[in-house]
Amino acid sequence: MTDVEKYIAGQKACGIEVGDTVRVVRKAKNREGSWFDSWVSSMDDTVGENMEVNKIHSGSGGLQLRNSHFSRNYPYFVLEIVKKKDGSVPDKKQESISTRVLVDKFAEITNTSRKESNMSTQEQTVFDVTVVERSEVLHEGSGFVQKINRTILFDHKVPAVSDEAAKQKALASCKVSNFDDLEITCRPFC
Repeated sequence: MTDVEKYIAGQKACGIEVGDTVRVVRKAKNREGSWFDSWVSSMDDTVGENMEVNKIHSGSGGLQLRNSHFSRNYPYFVLEIVKKKDGSVPDKKQESISTRVLVDKFAEITNTSRKESNMSTQEQTVFDVTVVERSEVLHEGSGFVQKINRTILFDHKVPAVSDEAAKQKALASCKVSNFDDLEITCRPFC
């Protein structure tokens, strides 16, 4: 299986559809994971923002998202579903199950690919892990303003035997004491 075929399989398995609202959870590197498009600096400000899926490109072109300023193409692996087009909101338990299904699907794809290329299936899987710390800034004056800041503490590829092991490795390198304000995303790297 080629890298592009792996990307396409991962994009199909992630469950994102046109009309869904998704959150951009981190930046992507240009051509990362066989994503055909490039990350441009104007996209940096969209990390942490919710946007609607406008179009799903064939091949490894990604998903077109739009906000009030522009439309851009993003790879599926930097997105998480916030609300489905039918209005349903994935709960954390279901999201965890979906992540597990995606991880299992990726492992199946990876193992099939490794068997085809005569590689050992006992190697670790590489996960793309992002740890973001949330903090709220409250201002009072003529009006009430609440701003949520997001600070990326960890954004790396982590070889591990499972997604939980990859998350533990990421958290260990962050050296944080308050885990309540952390958002952790862990996706198989294609």
